[in-house]
Amino acid sequence: MKKFSIIIPVYNAEKNIIRCVNSVLNQTYKNFEIILINDGSNDNSEKIIKEIQEENNDIIKYYYKENKGVSNTRNYGLNIATGEYIIFVDADDFLEINSLEKINRQIEDNDILIYNWKEISEKDSIMINMKETQCDSFEKFITEDFNELWRYVNPVWNKAIKKEIIKSIEFNEKMSLGEDLLFNIQVMYNSKKIKVLNEFLYNYTVSEDGLSLKKRELRDYKNNLFCIVKTLQDISNKCNGNIFKIIMNEIYVFCDKISKDYNKREFFLFIKEIPIEYCQKIEIKNVGFKNKIIYYLLKNKQYKLLCYFFIIKNKLRGESNE
Repeated sequence: MKKFSIIIPVYNAEKNIIRCVNSVLNQTYKNFEIILINDGSNDNSEKIIKEIQEENNDIIKYYYKENKGVSNTRNYGLNIATGEYIIFVDADDFLEINSLEKINRQIEDNDILIYNWKEISEKDSIMINMKETQCDSFEKFITEDFNELWRYVNPVWNKAIKKEIIKSIEFNEKMSLGEDLLFNIQVMYNSKKIKVLNEFLYNYTVSEDGLSLKKRELRDYKNNLFCIVKTLQDISNKCNGNIFKIIMNEIYVFCDKISKDYNKREFFLFIKEIPIEYCQKIEIKNVGFKNKIIYYLLKNKQYKLLCYFFIIKNKLRGESNE
């Protein structure tokens, strides 16, 4: 029987931590450990966790540390985990009761198993479905229907990952945006077999005031994008033009976000510093018209045109900050 290590970072999660932990404890498949790492919470999270741990001391490992962020917390959990496979669960989220049973049945000899999830908000819930896919390398995985599969690469909580392929890979603790993507791609690059399972196993809680919605310092955007592009370029030599799709997707996401959060001048200065030089040696193919246009505008230093592209797009969609 395969053993799973369920790593749950905790920060001020008193509202949902019981639901989260119970969703793991109540699994129909029982060979697992729960690793709870409290990242310096200042609410009642610790009290709640200790009460649950008293009744499940043989299953739950609990650790408290000073606040250093979710990447540091996940790395802490990776160093402690003893399971054959790693599963990350956020403290606001929860598993279906038979998730581990289905993962154990379907994972077979795959290094990574990716599965469906449901996005739950105060207003409604949305099922995220993907087609079943089996690939024997990351390169083949990203040559599949990229637009469909791309959204499943980014989250860290929709995957069961064989611990031995993680090796020395860690979450980049200097990043505040895109660190999950970077970790996933490096791990998937190490994998020999990746399976996408068309089964709904995870419930993701959409927070109205979550980190993804907060405005960051412009220098943080620059540093995060620099880390992503440089790391992906280092991988790209063996993946040909496929990594270029990911790089351009990230450049688009960052530009889209900053064009809404900052004024025209600040956005223009950000565009000028995009590290496009890391893409020069990557073969460009099958990346889509939009991304090709953005790349050639950056490469030819047509920053004003690119700036107006996003400004006009935002105005047409009613998302302009001006």
